[in-house]
Amino acid sequence: MASADGLGRVLNVIAAASGVAIPLTGGVSVTYVHIQGGTGTATLTMTQLDANAANSIALGIGTDDFTTAGGPGKASDYYVGPDAGGTWTAKAATSAAVFTLGGATDDTGVVTVRAEQLANDYVYAVGTASAGTLVAIIHDLTVQRRPSNLKSSLVK
Repeated sequence: MASADGLGRVLNVIAAASGVAIPLTGGVSVTYVHIQGGTGTATLTMTQLDANAANSIALGIGTDDFTTAGGPGKASDYYVGPDAGGTWTAKAATSAAVFTLGGATDDTGVVTVRAEQLANDYVYAVGTASAGTLVAIIHDLTVQRRPSNLKSSLVK
């Protein structure tokens, strides 16, 4: 690949990702960036769908014990920070599958879902924001392409 661009080589982006089923087959991980400006609060609820997108269960990645959802390993860290620069701070999840964002300074939240965290036979990660904007960055792509040749991020 001649291009040194990150898009297509390292990552792909879904700008309006709230409620979108993202297959973790074309990338090893997806990082969600949740933005809720101002002083209001918002939640980010994580679920997962099976390979047929027919069955949905909670994606309990916010605690160290998410094996009940079928995923092995360590929970995902959730970080909050201000809109324009500043310090990122680790924040505990509200529950195993819900992260809360907001207040006067914590306007941006970031959490990563790894394919290995999905239950057996589940391939889609779904982040649903109650308010604000949710951007998904699919990274560590399994196939690298020029940006103009990227297939849809929503096709498994």
